[in-house]
Amino acid sequence: MFIDPVALIDQTTRILEDIAELLADEFDERFHPALTPGSHICRDAHATIRSLIPKLRAARAVQLAPAQVGMRPQCIDCD
Repeated sequence: MFIDPVALIDQTTRILEDIAELLADEFDERFHPALTPGSHICRDAHATIRSLIPKLRAARAVQLAPAQVGMRPQCIDCD
């Protein structure tokens, strides 16, 4: 089964944003005044996910660029 790269990136971004939100709740000092070792792990995972999301958005923009300008892949050596 073929999955459209843009749709896959969109779905992955949404899932990662949901996970990041859940992780943020785990180390939010308003809810948990004393941070546990697990809280520190959640904070690290949250930071990692938050660094991936902009990269996924950039990859999505690259996928959309040729379609937006009407470009098609071309053969360089075709006559």
